[in-house]
Order: sequence, then structure tokens, then C-alpha cells
Amino acid sequence: MTAGPVHVDLMTHDIEAARAFYGAVLGWAFEEWGPASLALADGRQAAAIGPSFDGTTTGWTLYFGSTDIAATEASIVAAGGSLVLPHGDVAELGKLLLAADPSGARFGIWQAGTKKGVDVWGAVGSPCWTDLRSSDPAAAQAFYAASLGFEMTPFDMAGPDYATYSTDGDPLGGVGGMMGAPDGTRSHWLIYFAVPSADDAAAAVAPAGGTLLSDPFDTPFGRMAPAQDPAGHPFWITQLPS
Repeated sequence: MTAGPVHVDLMTHDIEAARAFYGAVLGWAFEEWGPASLALADGRQAAAIGPSFDGTTTGWTLYFGSTDIAATEASIVAAGGSLVLPHGDVAELGKLLLAADPSGARFGIWQAGTKKGVDVWGAVGSPCWTDLRSSDPAAAQAFYAASLGFEMTPFDMAGPDYATYSTDGDPLGGVGGMMGAPDGTRSHWLIYFAVPSADDAAAAVAPAGGTLLSDPFDTPFGRMAPAQDPAGHPFWITQLPS
């Protein structure tokens, strides 16, 4: 019924500023799509940038796939989650809902119609990893297992409370993890974007109006750096291992 990540979008009050920033840092081109913009990496959609659905909510949202969004909605509520935007049609493109887990981390569900989600995952310019930073990681892992059917695998290399998530038969499974959030930080999902050079992308953040939260550093999974866009929305840049 549910799958792994299928789409990411940024809701913002200033689409033009976001386009300029992410174009400079991630190398995206853009295609107009109604009030929103499709972010393109080598001509394939890697994300979308659009206005806030309620005039207030902003930031990156990660969407998981579903073949029965009404049933997924019921599972989310039954497991202790809350609905931010109940499911509804997005023309013939598909069906969408926004929800929050019990600790308040927002996420979306997408049931494909004519649009499956992003066109590319794990290539340069596209999302390549996702992390939940939760105020209660054990409860979060139990929630996503119960509501979306995710299987959790402890991964001690990334910390004692870290676990990766996946779904049997999901071609995008194993592309994310869950862990505790730093003290004083609200629960949230983070999107990691692949870049040709983490150092070059990091160097572009400040001139484009964003904030680099750490210099790039090496990990067994690539060279990475956390950043914020000009509106303060966090994301990560990742140079994948060759």
C-alpha cells in the first residue's frame, strides 16, 4: 500500500528567490508549472518549488508513495499522527495529503495519477537520502512502521538511536534513516541532494544568500555539508562516493 520517497517539494513565500538560490547551489534549471516551478536536473524533474498551501506553512516536504491514499490516511491517524491537509485530488496528476507524525514532523503522501513524483533519485542534482530528526526517535520509528509499514534496521555506525527505513519490494527503499534531533530542535525531515562537488556547492551557499552550517566533511557515504536557504529552510548537500 505504501512505498518509499517519491517526491520532494519546497513551499516558500518567495519562489523567485528560492529558484535563484537553488539554481546557484544545486545547478537546477526551472520550468514554469502554474504557480509553481519544476526543478530540473539534466532535464529531469528533481523537485518542485511552489507557494505555501495555507499561506503560512513553508519548508521542504518529503512525500511517500501510496496506492490507496484513503487507507494510508486512516493508518496515519490510527497510529497517532495528525492531518495537516486531508487527502484530495490534484487534478488528474494524483492525490495528495499532508500529515505530521506524533512528534510534529511534517510529511506528505502521494498517490500517483498521471504524475508518479520526481523523475530521478540518487543522481547529481536530485534527492539522494532522507533523514528524520525526531525528538523521540524510538516512538517515531514505531509510528512509521505502524502507519506506513516501514521496516527499521538499526545502523550503529550513524549513532546509537539511528535506524534506516525501507519497504519490501520498494525500488526506492533504503534511502533514509531516523534519529534523534538535537536538543531544542523541532522534529523534522531533511532532504539530502547530490552534487558533483560538495566543496563547490558549499562555496556557493553564502554568495547566493544562504547559510552554510558546517564546512564539508568526509563520511563513508560521501562528502557532505548542512546548509540553510535564504528563508532558513535546512537541507544537505552530498557528494556521493565515486
